[in-house]
Amino acid sequence: MPTGGIYSGTVVENGAITPSVSGVGTHLVTYTYSEYRCQGTVEQEIVVVLCLNTDQFIANSTVFYPNPAAQAFMIAVNTSEVIEVTLISLDGKIVYNNLTLNAGVNNIDVKGLAEGVYIVRLQSGIDV
Repeated sequence: MPTGGIYSGTVVENGAITPSVSGVGTHLVTYTYSEYRCQGTVEQEIVVVLCLNTDQFIANSTVFYPNPAAQAFMIAVNTSEVIEVTLISLDGKIVYNNLTLNAGVNNIDVKGLAEGVYIVRLQSGIDV
């Protein structure tokens, strides 16, 4: 996309995409640009999810180690709640799903994953 365009939509504040402005849900973002006598508009839906804040993570004592990990990493949790783990690649593909953590230390095998950066999504009930 050409640079210098303008974002608009319910998640945009002062020209920047700011998900906290709109709240949880699916929202349409529009990018309007003009370049060399050409004009265009691109629309994209984004999904805003509710995430645990820092205090909630500390209260639940969730710890990840080691980082980076070559063979496996550990997730240590101190809660009796059911926690589901999903690993997501940066291109949005779910590469590991539906593992339920137990209280204590949980080993997550990542030997089969390509080297790179992944998002670890923890969900307990409706909290993500």
